[in-house]
Amino acid sequence: MKSTALQISTCLGTLQLTVVAGRPITTGDQLIVTAFDLEAKLAPKMAVDSSNAVYIEITPELELRNLAIEFVFPRAGGTN
Repeated sequence: MKSTALQISTCLGTLQLTVVAGRPITTGDQLIVTAFDLEAKLAPKMAVDSSNAVYIEITPELELRNLAIEFVFPRAGGTN
């Protein structure tokens, strides 16, 4: 499988993704990533600091197979 590493700046900060799609993602593929805050709906006495979502839309130039998107979260100390 071919994978493509991407870094995308959003309102949530920089997102790091790895996209596996049977071939590399190219400039001919349209990739739209939208990040936004969600209103948390919680049971009484429950709380969260924040609730966020990321919406990813891909319009491929050529067929994609076995698409997988993996978010990469840096570990403490700056390594992945």
